[in-house]
Amino acid sequence: MKNKEMRNRLMKHLNIKVLQDLNVMHNTIDLVSLDDLTAYEIISNNYSLKNLSLKVIYNSMIFKRNYVVICEKDKEQITNYIPSHWGIICIGLKIEIIREPSRNTDYHFEHSLNILTKEDLVQLCKEKEIQGYSKYRKPHLVKYISSLVDQERIESYVIQKLNENRNEKEVS
Repeated sequence: MKNKEMRNRLMKHLNIKVLQDLNVMHNTIDLVSLDDLTAYEIISNNYSLKNLSLKVIYNSMIFKRNYVVICEKDKEQITNYIPSHWGIICIGLKIEIIREPSRNTDYHFEHSLNILTKEDLVQLCKEKEIQGYSKYRKPHLVKYISSLVDQERIESYVIQKLNENRNEKEVS
């Protein structure tokens, strides 16, 4: 099955707002839920499971919950390529949730700030009246903000910005 067909069926099945093809830390995430920080990686017939390792590392750091979305042909071997905290969705004649994601011990809210642009980070600093942010480049700004702003506020802000980005793309 092709990526586009799997993507369309999954989005219809999930019935949630998503952002497609989000680029973060040299990685493109196929779908990101705009309700929470859940990523969906689609493994179509044209994709080798061996190429999944970097996506697993990046996504596990950035997103609270992760799913891999596979075709029937990968059902037996997928658990060899993903950690036990990743969920598995299989798309065949029907859509089957094989495993729900569990607590992701690799996730750290600091890394979710990498989803944002430097401009978004500066705006967060202004909103929270954080001083001294202008001297930092993005990687250091991420660390600086995460040391001063609580996890819940950061996650909420990231979701807010993802929703704004989606809305801007729909208008243009």
